[in-house]
Amino acid sequence: MSQRKPHNVRNEAMILSKLSHVNIVEIKSAFYHAQQDIYELHMPYIDLPLTAILSHPHFSALPFPSYLQSPPLNPFSGIELSKTHASLTRSIMFQVLSALAYIHGQNPPIAHRDINPGNILLTRNGTAKLVDFGIAWDPGLEPCSIVGEDGTPGFDWEEDPEDMCGQVATGPYRAPELMYSPKVYDACSTDLWSTGVMMASFYTPIHLDLDDDDISSSDSSDNNHATPGSTTPGYVIPSGLQEIPHQANWRRDTIFDATRGEIALLWSIFRVMGTPSTASWPDFPGHQEGSLIRFRDAERQPLAPLLPHLPIDVSEPTPLKMIEAFLAYPPAQRLTATQALRHSWFTDEGPVLLPVGYPVDPEITGLQPAYQLEGKNLEDILSSLVRTQERLVNEKMEPRDEWD
Repeated sequence: MSQRKPHNVRNEAMILSKLSHVNIVEIKSAFYHAQQDIYELHMPYIDLPLTAILSHPHFSALPFPSYLQSPPLNPFSGIELSKTHASLTRSIMFQVLSALAYIHGQNPPIAHRDINPGNILLTRNGTAKLVDFGIAWDPGLEPCSIVGEDGTPGFDWEEDPEDMCGQVATGPYRAPELMYSPKVYDACSTDLWSTGVMMASFYTPIHLDLDDDDISSSDSSDNNHATPGSTTPGYVIPSGLQEIPHQANWRRDTIFDATRGEIALLWSIFRVMGTPSTASWPDFPGHQEGSLIRFRDAERQPLAPLLPHLPIDVSEPTPLKMIEAFLAYPPAQRLTATQALRHSWFTDEGPVLLPVGYPVDPEITGLQPAYQLEGKNLEDILSSLVRTQERLVNEKMEPRDEWD
């Protein structure tokens, strides 16, 4: 069957078949139907994406705007919102980083190349699963046959290490080096950049979108992303609104803006992180002679004003330091997943809430696992969230039998 490079269902099946980790989706079987020219992969049904959590209006370190007459029901009754936000964020990020450390630690390393909230699913007990390895990079992948194929094992097409595909990752999660269509790049480092952008989305503003054209919205297309140097509100509510209508829809910002294409995405990165110089990124593709795109110099801006949902009860917001370490120039300087698992945000800020029975690596010194937050485990917290956001869930996803 015809597939857009580098997406390859066949390669995805082969990669998943050799991986085994609690935070990576398990492939049960794979078949090729010759008559229809279709590959069929069987995996467990997991129906709660991270996007559903990020878009929840009470997944916040801040109190909900008091002037609204009908705020959405708080699903985390009995638990302070900021505690729930901090605990869920640390839990999910720890599990995602565990999956990344595992695949990046393979010999040779495997890169996912599409880290974003839509590719992180949560099981009933709160286990995060990294899914969709359709554009993953595995230079050690060996050709093999899948049940139903007839012929010599091989590849639909082979991505050469000296001619890699740069059209990978999703929108605002793309690393800046990818926008220059490099033939050779560090695929694992692009995962780390994407992880930093995704982690920032736990702390970006929450927008209320309306379908009602009669109510003017303060988050027009020119204001979807905050201006560096300005103070960003935690909630962006259409002007004049005092009551939340039924058709309201909540969403999270991304820290960078991909709505206007690659060049605009690059500029949205540079105006926050600074335009790369020969000192900060010596081999940046934009420095090469003959480069058709030149950006004006922009100084690096502090990230904290763009992330209003950062913890407010600590003098040193260590999650911010981790985000900054992922969004580093040049790629080789980015915090690795293994290093991140030993970051003080996990080891020095109290127990990390994990799914019951989660296997903790004993080599991560200082990590204190916990399986309840004020009497509620991850399954309790997530099921409460799903129930109170039933309308949002039903509109955006398939029926959630697992959560009934």
